Amino acid sequence: MDERFSPMVIKEQLFFTDASEEAQKVRDRLHIFAEELELAKKWDRPSILIATYRSEYVREYAQAVLERLISAGSDRVFRYGVEKGQFDIPLELRDSPHRKEMVFFISGLRRGGGKSGRNAYRALNLRREFLVEEKIRAVFWLTAVESRGLPRFAPDFWAFRHRVIELDDFYFQSHRTLSIAANNLVWHDNVAQNVDVKKFMPVLRNADQLAEKLEEAGSGFPNMKQVYLFAYVLWRTGSNQEALMLLDRALNFAARANNPGLQARLLSALGIVHFETGDFHESVAAFEQACSLNPDDPVVWNNLSLPLYHSGRVEKAISAIHTAMDLKPRFAGCWRTLGSMYYDLGWLDEARLAYQRCVKYTPQDSEAWHILGTIFMELEDRKQAFHAFRKAHKIDPVFEVPEG
Repeated sequence: MDERFSPMVIKEQLFFTDASEEAQKVRDRLHIFAEELELAKKWDRPSILIATYRSEYVREYAQAVLERLISAGSDRVFRYGVEKGQFDIPLELRDSPHRKEMVFFISGLRRGGGKSGRNAYRALNLRREFLVEEKIRAVFWLTAVESRGLPRFAPDFWAFRHRVIELDDFYFQSHRTLSIAANNLVWHDNVAQNVDVKKFMPVLRNADQLAEKLEEAGSGFPNMKQVYLFAYVLWRTGSNQEALMLLDRALNFAARANNPGLQARLLSALGIVHFETGDFHESVAAFEQACSLNPDDPVVWNNLSLPLYHSGRVEKAISAIHTAMDLKPRFAGCWRTLGSMYYDLGWLDEARLAYQRCVKYTPQDSEAWHILGTIFMELEDRKQAFHAFRKAHKIDPVFEVPEG
């Protein structure tokens, strides 16, 4: 069999919040395509269908669903991936020996090469009649970039389309661990960079006594910074309940002293610890109160986005991140958080842009470079991927450059 036309493999995909509801909406839209393809076969006519998407998870799920619907008949599904040396879709499909009994799934128009990656668009525009004459049945899966480029660079082909469905507004989330998301939570005062956790370990047994002495003495706020450091160390070492108790005491003290700025920072720390324990409701409540007390602090808005996201409120999470960016556009942590959300959602183009902005503002962030390389690999841009991998390895050798 021609390697360019390989059968699709249906992969079971696990989804996060509201998966069943979202999946049903996708299935409802795909039934329209299945019916159109069946009618095209019955009446021996071509069928050019277009599905737009943002998430690679949505595309994978939608392709698997549509293949099952198509396979219920006597047809087969074959995937055609556009590449620099494989961009003339009409010519390739016309010459396929199995074109009568197959439905083609076509993706990757932007990878066709040429000036501004327009080779695939140009070929579609010039040889569109091949698809009609050979009565080809094809589904074009388009990203947001491709869906804007197709009518612009291939207007004559665009006029040949039969149906378009949009899958852009679905949120299918992957199951990434909380520890990965926690890397995007930000503690104030750069404690993550400045605190030697091992140095503070012997003092932790007396953290509760310290809080009591602070309350009794009514001492000034400089000592509260030390309490904040203790809370961070407790969190880092997994002593979350002790950290919560310490922060609760400190918050009572800060409230009596009527210091909203200090309260906001302590509440942000409280939200981080609640996030670590998986209590997203309490985490959101703490961060929202922090944002209310100090709405000009980009750190608390960044932190708020994470429990919002992990509790399924995607739009509110992204809105919180954009609020943080409006307050501090060059805050690399925000771009990293946004990139991780986009990557988790399968919005690879958006994730790439966010991580590129992140490494622009923090060029020594080895982990961000490594994730950027992974994203480029999933986008099938090996040159940029290995550039990012080498950058990560140069900064921190623990990040190895993949072979090949």
